Amino acid sequence: MKWSVQQLQKIFKSPYEEDEVIDFCDYLDELKNTESDILNVQPVNVHISIFKLDMQTFKIDYVIHADLEIACALTLEAVPYHMDINVSETYSTDCDEI
Repeated sequence: MKWSVQQLQKIFKSPYEEDEVIDFCDYLDELKNTESDILNVQPVNVHISIFKLDMQTFKIDYVIHADLEIACALTLEAVPYHMDINVSETYSTDCDEI
């Protein structure tokens, strides 16, 4: 999910909201070849809210829900692990706004 300033400036409705599902199964083989404790990742749900503060400043909120299987630290068996992550970022072309 990438946006240029030009794309953000074209947003007419504030907040602009979007839901995405991101599938990481293509990256699981790469993770298994590293020393990662992540064994499996279900498709990740991401809700995005973009708030247009002015023509040069935007606040973007992400709500991320992920279900993973990680290796137990003692037995190395698969353990279900749920993550809820909230991120809020401000983007601006004016350095004084950040």
